[in-house]
Amino acid sequence: MLNCGHQKHESYQTLWQEQAVTIAKPKLLVLASTYPVPTKTYEPRFIADYCQQMSQHYAVTVLTQSRKDGSTRETDGQVRVLRYRYAIKRFELLSENGGIAGSLNANPLLFAVVPFMLTSLVLHLIYFLRKEKPEIIHAHWIFPQAFCVAIAQFIARTNIPVVCTSHGGDLFGLKGRFFYQIKKWTLNQIQSFAVVSTAMERYVRQAFPEFQKPIHVLPMGVDLKEKFSTTTVQRYSNYSLLFVGRIVKKKGLKQLIYCLDLLLKRNPNYRLTIAGDGPEKSEIEQQVNSLGIEHAVEFLGGVESKQLPDLYRSANLAIFPFIQAQDGDMEGLGLVIIEAMGCSCPVIVGDVPAIHDVVKDGETGIIGNPLDITDFSRLIDKAVTEKEMTEKLSANALNFVSTKFNWETCAERYHQLFKML
Repeated sequence: MLNCGHQKHESYQTLWQEQAVTIAKPKLLVLASTYPVPTKTYEPRFIADYCQQMSQHYAVTVLTQSRKDGSTRETDGQVRVLRYRYAIKRFELLSENGGIAGSLNANPLLFAVVPFMLTSLVLHLIYFLRKEKPEIIHAHWIFPQAFCVAIAQFIARTNIPVVCTSHGGDLFGLKGRFFYQIKKWTLNQIQSFAVVSTAMERYVRQAFPEFQKPIHVLPMGVDLKEKFSTTTVQRYSNYSLLFVGRIVKKKGLKQLIYCLDLLLKRNPNYRLTIAGDGPEKSEIEQQVNSLGIEHAVEFLGGVESKQLPDLYRSANLAIFPFIQAQDGDMEGLGLVIIEAMGCSCPVIVGDVPAIHDVVKDGETGIIGNPLDITDFSRLIDKAVTEKEMTEKLSANALNFVSTKFNWETCAERYHQLFKML
């Protein structure tokens, strides 16, 4: 099933030769589970945006798994994207539901191709490390990216500095002794470890007390200058609610639907727009129908990134009812909160540890417990009806995120870390 032949080696050599001719920059190899394909513009772009920012300082090449409907070699601005084959095309589905974990949850049969994916990634990494010698490797997620590059470095007998960034799902999820040992071993192999929130830093110190290396809190950024900005803010109505995100359990959409049912009994003018897709969508649709509130809910499905700002600017309130899923997975930071804040949209969020880096209750937003349906719906109603309060929260939030989470600042922090290594 693996496809690691001569033609692939030639394409890699050509790629790096072209880069050497046109760009005299240090080589940065970025490893990620997902990278959006041009035909699916609604997929999250935070890895792609990060790579675009880093391309100002580095010759960036992304190595990620192949997609069933994509090519194996692409160019995204100044970023070169290589997608390694790991199965026959119709089974290359591990990037189709927001990443490996989402794909496996949606289709457990895909566990059968995971060993081929891991093997292929290690083999491709060995080739890169021996032949191309990038100056630095940035692995997004502990498993499988950082894990595989640690194995590849051992086999290839190289010692290229590796920075690993955990985004939450790989740290909070992947429970059990087996994955604990994998994560523990991997953390000891890398040169530098970063997380996207202070809550994740605390979790690492508690879960892996023997890990003594520095932990850098380095979140991904948001384009708050042009894209997610306050231009042309026009709310559609006083009762328009917005949810943006993957429809998975940790996002808490099920709880939000129950809250909406209560709100409609108080005021029939409430409307909820859901921008996102995911494996739990059919279950949520059935919930909406069983409650008889389908007239008040609009499912947009996957929404292009360029369309999100208008949704934030037109909504009266953006709601992110994060919870901890049964498998322990929960939000690592919540870039969607920052996007909404950049568009001056008031926010109310579920109280999981990571969001406290962004939302200060009563200062930049409202924090509540979505599992308490009655109280959470009360907070939503309060945020919608008390205009003066939410306008103040929105102004505070915009000032806060503009200085801390803009892409220029976040990318520069990574650049400085790489220079230290």
